[in-house]
Amino acid sequence: MSDTLLSFIPADPRWQPDRDAADRAVRALHALAPEDDGIKATWHDEIMFVDCGSRFDEVACPRCDAVLDRSWLGDRLSAVLMKETLSVVVPCCGGEPSLNDLVYREPCGLARFDITVWNPGRSLLSDGELRIVGVALGHPVRQIMAHY
Repeated sequence: MSDTLLSFIPADPRWQPDRDAADRAVRALHALAPEDDGIKATWHDEIMFVDCGSRFDEVACPRCDAVLDRSWLGDRLSAVLMKETLSVVVPCCGGEPSLNDLVYREPCGLARFDITVWNPGRSLLSDGELRIVGVALGHPVRQIMAHY
């Protein structure tokens, strides 16, 4: 059996909420996805890559839109996350974007905090619903749909 995970991460990969804010956001998400199989807020000691599972297609440079090699991305994620810096030099044009600013054709991101809705029973949140979650959390959020 496969699972669908709908994750929410802060727009700033280093930002973390306090427990009360996380609880408010979890309650807001439960109201928006009442048929879920569970919602969990997780704080991480280090920045983590939150991916889209089997939906991962490709990643591109935000400067020149060149498609980046997956092995290049994997190497950079390993090296950069260990140093807590997100800046990379892309091989296509020499630009220096953040790993968080690369163009993931299916949304992915980096974070020290996430909220995951297991089998949400719905598609992605609308922009208005996403703002509701961000207000409850106290910080703008991005959403990532993953299939495993």
